[in-house]
Order: sequence, then structure tokens, then C-alpha cells
Amino acid sequence: MSPRFVRRPAALIAVLALAAGVAAAAPAAHASITPACVWQSLYLLNGWQSAQTSWNTGDPEYCVDNGIVYLSGSLKNPTNAGHEFAVLPPQALPTSRLDLLAYTYDGTIGQLIIGPDGAMYADGSDADQYTSLAGVSFPVAGTALTPLPLYPGWHSGQAQFGAGNPGYVITDGIVHWTGSLTTTNTPNTGYPGNYFAMVPGAAHADRCLNATVYTYGDHVGNMAIWPPSTVFSDRDMFVSDTPGGTTSYYASFTSLAGISYPADGTATWQPLSLQDGWAEVTPNSYCQYYPSAPSYYVQGHVAYLIGWIQQNQAGAEFVGTLPAIARPVHDLYMIVGPDGYLHISPNGNMYVFGETEDWVRLDTIAYQTSS
Repeated sequence: MSPRFVRRPAALIAVLALAAGVAAAAPAAHASITPACVWQSLYLLNGWQSAQTSWNTGDPEYCVDNGIVYLSGSLKNPTNAGHEFAVLPPQALPTSRLDLLAYTYDGTIGQLIIGPDGAMYADGSDADQYTSLAGVSFPVAGTALTPLPLYPGWHSGQAQFGAGNPGYVITDGIVHWTGSLTTTNTPNTGYPGNYFAMVPGAAHADRCLNATVYTYGDHVGNMAIWPPSTVFSDRDMFVSDTPGGTTSYYASFTSLAGISYPADGTATWQPLSLQDGWAEVTPNSYCQYYPSAPSYYVQGHVAYLIGWIQQNQAGAEFVGTLPAIARPVHDLYMIVGPDGYLHISPNGNMYVFGETEDWVRLDTIAYQTSS
């Protein structure tokens, strides 16, 4: 079995099939690769344990690579003794409090909170049964961040939430965002409304990106990062609760923590071949001018994914297979949109599942291949 959808009979067959694949998969393909990061174990507190032996998703670990902290692995807490599970050491502290979404047991969405003192918390209805740390990265404390000028009505969330001023750093051609936002603007009406900033030139992407972000009250939000264009050229960064959503959790608080992608002109994207049952989809929005075909890119030892895909065959979960260079050592579980979840196995097979499987966003998924 795997840590997903064990209560839904329709998906249970697929879960059992995946379990057989996990047993057969081996990380031998990485034996000749020297990891860019040297992984260090997290010392677990309050009854928290590694979930590696249950799901092959790795022990809870961290590493620091060129000023960026990466997390990996998985954990559980049979005793449910508290939400704090570890404390990062001084060399791996974040620049400010981080509020992140995390994949948790049975296809639910939990929360990962990391304080500026390194205290790490996992929360959510099923977090104690399984919490994934896969795909989490952030700039280390002391990083010289470039601040993001905000449009009228938008403000930093630092004063109210301690979650940092919005800003970014570019390392080896990769843009890493951090900080938080809040606004008094009326949602979804007029300008600037949901538009909160112009993307600085150095931080532009070469594709239309839609990142899944944490918003107020543990909700899932969507942040669009648009390439330079004469169309809506002054409205480059946009946030909402879901694509086309009408609620306003994002207005109370939006976290930019954990978002990373290759800067414009730095990536040589390679196409992802999709399995029958899945197809590329172009959102009916500004992104139609810059569609993001399903693609991957590996820089150093970090794999990046991009693109929107749509399920066009009921029950299809197998999306396609990544090449050896982009495969992880362990099984990874990550969130891809408001209702979608991504499983990448060590043999490169990619599976997408969720409550609604009509479309998902692979944008801004990034992970160390040694995780």
C-alpha cells in the first residue's frame, strides 16, 4: 500500500498496483551520481518517526546547497504527542517563518510550518499518519534577498504574521521566492485587485507558471507568474484561491515560500511524453499566450517540472515516465494544484491522483534527485 486513498475502493486497486512497483524499484541508477547536497538527518521530537520503512519515501533529512536549504523524506507520529517534529540547526535556518502546504496521508493537504528559530511543525487532519517533506526548499538565513515592490493596496505579511517580506534570490539561474503578502483590495474586481506586483526582469520565467501556494486558514491558493509581453504587461503576478476562484483567503494572507523555477533563458526544457489518458491543456486565460507544455529540466542535481495536464480518460493515474537523470531515489509525494497530487517513483513513473482529476499543474515542482 501507499500513503494515499486507502479508504476509497475505486482507488485501492491502483494503490496495491503501485505498491508492487515500489517493491521492484531500486535506486541503483543513482549509484554513480555524486549528490550536490550532503543529506543530514533531522533529530525527531515528540514521538515523530521516519515513515521510510512503511512507504519507501525516505528518512526526514535536510541539506544545504549553495545557500538553499532542501528537505526530503517523510514522517509519522503514532503517539500524536505534538505538532513540533524537529529543529533545524543554525546553518539551515530560514530567512523568516515559512508557511507551506504538505502532502499528508490519504491524499489530504496538511501544513508545514518552519519558524525562524528552526522549529518545524506538521499539522493537518492526517499529518500524524503521514507527512511528506518532498520538494521543499528555501533560502538560508542571511541570504541577501531582492525585495519585491508591491502594487497599491498590497502589503508585506511580515508585520502581522512574521512570515517575511516578499523577495527573491537567484542562485545558479534559479529563482527562489520567500516572504508573504496581504491586501485590502476587493477580490477579483478592478485593478490592481488580484494583481500584486510586476515580476522583476531578472526573475522572469520563459513560460507561464502557476504555483500552488499556502493562503490564510490553511487553504490552497494559486499564484500566476507571467512572462514579459505587451499583453497585460503591467500585471505580471496574480494570486487567487483557485483558478477563477471567488473566495478571498489569499487576500488575508498568501505565502510565497518554497516557490522556485529557472529564470528566463537559463533552462533547456525537455518534453514529457504523456501516457494515454492524459493530455496537455492550455488555460483559458493570459496563459494561453504562453502555454507551458509538460516538460522537465535538470540543473545540477535538482529536477524541475512545468506544464498543465488534463485527464481525458476516467481512472487514468499513470502520467508518464521521467528519464533516469530526473528520477528520485525514493518515492515522492507532492501537491500539484487545488485537488491534485503527484507521486514520482524511483523508476521514474509519474502518477497523478486526487478528488478531482480533470487537470493539474506541474509548475514549480522541484526536488533533489538524491531525495
